[in-house]
Amino acid sequence: MTDNHQPGDQSANQPSPATTSRRRLLFAGGAALAAGGAIGATATATAAGPSDRSEALTIECATLGPTIRALPMFLTHPVLELDEGDVAGSPFFARGLLYPQGTIKGDGFIPTDEDAIGHFMCRGHLLISPTWPAPHLMTHHEYYLGELSEFPLAADMLTSAGPEGHNEYPWTVVRAVTGGTGTHRGARGQVTQTQFATNTTVDEFGQTSPCFRFDFDIDLR
Repeated sequence: MTDNHQPGDQSANQPSPATTSRRRLLFAGGAALAAGGAIGATATATAAGPSDRSEALTIECATLGPTIRALPMFLTHPVLELDEGDVAGSPFFARGLLYPQGTIKGDGFIPTDEDAIGHFMCRGHLLISPTWPAPHLMTHHEYYLGELSEFPLAADMLTSAGPEGHNEYPWTVVRAVTGGTGTHRGARGQVTQTQFATNTTVDEFGQTSPCFRFDFDIDLR
């Protein structure tokens, strides 16, 4: 989520990933935001017993840059330089929108142009220090499959936990699926998270926000 990828057709006066500051890499769209919901996603299921089943599904997520809220350690410890110092332990929070597989075609995706199928919530902490360049974050994701406008919120939800974020683009990580509710009650397994595009929303540093693909491989009971 922290990768500051720029589309290939950007003008030459824009900074390259190699020269982009650590500060922009940390918060380029809120990497922790990565996540997604399952309604409308491409999915296959096979019977694993009278009450158990396996499911593979793919969903996509557009991180919403303006939703990122952070309390970096350097705000309380000014001696630390965000570009060069130790920011491990700094917390943050972010949100995103979820879409069916194949909705996000590439860089420049406009989140409001497509109907979302759910909401993404991400909370976590930075890991970066002089001796720990990557992964950037340790995060917890919640994928709400439906509306969040009124209680009881979305009946169907998935959760995952693990590391994410890298200076290289694109990047892929595998996270643990830690549970679910509703049709995904008792979910266990893993989800592969891939950053593959950017969208038109920007974060507090003016950087375009990332888009992610989540490939779930889970057992339900």
